[in-house]
Amino acid sequence: MRYLLAFFVFAVLTSCSSTAGVFIEPNETFVLGEYQNTSFRAKLTNTSSEEIKISVVDTESQQQTQGFGLSGKSNAKIYVSKNETARIINPSDKHIKVKAVLSRNVEGMRYEKNKN
Repeated sequence: MRYLLAFFVFAVLTSCSSTAGVFIEPNETFVLGEYQNTSFRAKLTNTSSEEIKISVVDTESQQQTQGFGLSGKSNAKIYVSKNETARIINPSDKHIKVKAVLSRNVEGMRYEKNKN
């Protein structure tokens, strides 16, 4: 019975959030939450030594609502509303890895080339 209870608690805790390692090619952007119809939070950890850019964009107006640089080996938390997408931008010529801990499962993820 104790093992069943431990499994149930583990299942509940892990279903509330998800963790992913995101690898981003040089001069590419990872778009997160394109098809998401609810808000979510993300803790992003830049595990590389290169600075990346984080941008949250309103899906209707395409205006940036949040944006900042995230230096290597550091982390930040962002809140993304239901009408926004998060963009993790790699402006460098090196591969980077970002650890993302999301408050829920997020729909709509893709890569795109950086716009000049």
